Amino acid sequence: MSNTYQWLWKSNSNPWQTNIEEQWEKYSDIEMTIIENGYQNKYSHVELDNFIIDFKHLVQINKADSTKQRPIKRISDINLQCSREERFTLPSHNSLNTRRKSFGDEARWMSPKFIEEWIKRNPRITLTQRVEKAAQGILEEGRLLGKNVESQWLAEQLFEVKEKSWDEIALRCLFLYTRECFLYKLLNKALREEDLSKVDTLGPFCDFLWNSLSSENLKS
Repeated sequence: MSNTYQWLWKSNSNPWQTNIEEQWEKYSDIEMTIIENGYQNKYSHVELDNFIIDFKHLVQINKADSTKQRPIKRISDINLQCSREERFTLPSHNSLNTRRKSFGDEARWMSPKFIEEWIKRNPRITLTQRVEKAAQGILEEGRLLGKNVESQWLAEQLFEVKEKSWDEIALRCLFLYTRECFLYKLLNKALREEDLSKVDTLGPFCDFLWNSLSSENLKS
């Protein structure tokens, strides 16, 4: 699932001005995956949440104003460093007012109030249903943020593993959490603030993620 190429857009205030130092910004992980997939499949264009990517002319076109266009380019990622400082910041077990919660074999691990609340609301739910709820929750949060394309990609990744084992699903959730997109920021904020208004939408995904980070089997 990793990219071997990076896609960038020209971020100069006037992207068409010449004889100036060029400034380039990379697309998010999910946007790059969508763009690269379209490129590999020789599509004429692909759609992101706010832009159309035109492969023929190598430009991004603003959906709200088609006159606003910027050059894009594709380069090898071998020399690029990806920054992910904001990511692995799930609240520590000690930083939250937590208590022990039984998750079968994971009974010894601590879970935050946010996850406990989701489990209390969904006491009898199958593994497949958990995955479906996780995907549906991400779709809903994406809709609220105007991130329909990103959230659809995330949901499809979950639907692909809904019949798999807990460990495989949890690993997929870890993969999705480490993508540069709205999900990890939103989830971190909800956990940090114990925002119970997000329990129904983010709770199932957070449950998978928390247990995967707590699992000795997945860590090894």
